[in-house]
Amino acid sequence: MTWIDFSLRLTVALILGSAIGIERQWRQTRAVLKTNVLVCIGSSMFVMMSLMHAQDASPTRVAAQIVSGVGFLGGWCHLKGRHQCARAEYSCYLMVLCISRNPGGGRLSLSSLSGSSCSSVL
Repeated sequence: MTWIDFSLRLTVALILGSAIGIERQWRQTRAVLKTNVLVCIGSSMFVMMSLMHAQDASPTRVAAQIVSGVGFLGGWCHLKGRHQCARAEYSCYLMVLCISRNPGGGRLSLSSLSGSSCSSVL
């Protein structure tokens, strides 16, 4: 993977995370721009790094651990006492996570399609 490919994938993840984050912030929910962008970029980078070191870690195993990490975000929201908001935030984070794994894996057209469809549903 070249640096241009790496930066292109990261830029697509940034744009998709920003689009969802701006929409969530515009509706004044708890899942705002910064958190969505950080989840999107972070999970995309983890998938890209696992692809760069294929002999050490498989991308599917890394992606499964990312889902567990986002589960801790949902658990934190639930423990803060916002039970109604926790489900919406957690589902939004999981959606951002699934969208951001596509550009990390090199599926740029699929990521733009899934990002635009999820933004229209929100």
